[in-house]
Amino acid sequence: MKRLRFGVVGAAVVLACAVGGPVTATSPPPLPLWLAGCWQGKGASAGSTEAWTDGRIGRMLGLGQTLRGSRGSHEFMQITTGADARLIYVAQPGGRLPVNFTATAVEPNRIVFANPAHDAPKTIEYRRDGDRLSVFLDARAADAQPSLSFRRIGCDSLFSLPSGSNPSPSK
Repeated sequence: MKRLRFGVVGAAVVLACAVGGPVTATSPPPLPLWLAGCWQGKGASAGSTEAWTDGRIGRMLGLGQTLRGSRGSHEFMQITTGADARLIYVAQPGGRLPVNFTATAVEPNRIVFANPAHDAPKTIEYRRDGDRLSVFLDARAADAQPSLSFRRIGCDSLFSLPSGSNPSPSK
């Protein structure tokens, strides 16, 4: 009669299957492709814009801009998959160091990211309804008003030169 020799690795595999059941790979949730495109602020958010790529490189890249009179600010953003197969929102406002927020809710037209250790905001939530996009920063109540409200626009209107501007380079 022949003896089977499992060795340490074989015994570990058998033990893992017996104790924890079959090993399955965790697949990440899909990127929120409904966010892709260009968004123009409306109402109190009129000076704000956001533009998001379509995720074809495995992550979505975003650019936010806010203009208030002669002052302005910008933010670089991305949504990517972390090592733990969860979606990560990386915010880099004004060129400062990046801050990571982890997805806590992923739905067809809604995504919530959180970083409880960050000073403010601790949560960032995006909701889309047709050509409208609402962004909630630290919203806890279900009936909270959005921090930013956008409508979808063509990206040409966002990235083209304003009428009357001079496209020639400075000398």
